[in-house]
This record gives sequence, structure tokens and C-alpha cells, in this order.
Amino acid sequence: MKLKIINNDEHCTHVALSGKFDCEGVAEVFEDFKRNVTARKLPAILDLTEMDFISSLGLRTLQVAAQELGAGGAKLVLYNPQPFVAAGFAQTCPVTNDLGEAMRLAAPQS
Repeated sequence: MKLKIINNDEHCTHVALSGKFDCEGVAEVFEDFKRNVTARKLPAILDLTEMDFISSLGLRTLQVAAQELGAGGAKLVLYNPQPFVAAGFAQTCPVTNDLGEAMRLAAPQS
């Protein structure tokens, strides 16, 4: 499992996860994920294009991140997830296959 930082500016976080987000994968990237996504308390785009597999623990990790960001008024936007992941998050956070829309959805609302 790899976590790649695409953008971490003062307005938004954009990271990509690639590989298997199972028990081992979550353990490999958890601290980086927490530091670069949830701890920043900024809107975040999570690119899931190269995620091969996600386990129930991986799904729970994303749900908790969405809840933590939401509690502070920020959004977690899932970009290009596998269909079963998208279905599981329809009520939790925005999901899109369009990067421009992901950026728009993550932008702070004025």
C-alpha cells in the first residue's frame, strides 16, 4: 500500500492510495494518512484510482476520516473509487469520477 501526496496546500489536501487497503495496507499507511488527511482538518480529495482492493477495515478507516473531517466542517471527497466503494459512501461523503468536480466539491464553501 502506498500513499502519495499530490497536494497539501493551506486550502485542501489531495492524496492517492494505491495497492491493497486491507489490514496490512492500513497499517502501512495509517500514520501518514492520519497526519496528511484527518489531522490537517482541511477538505481532502482521496484518489482511489489505483486501489486494487479494500477490506472492511479499509472502508472503516475511510468512514472515520470522513466523519472526523465532517465534524470540523471539512469534506472528504472520494475520487474514482471502485463501484462497491462508491455505493458504500453515497451517504457519508461526496463521490465522483471527475477530478474537476472533486476539486469543486472539496473547495471551502463561502
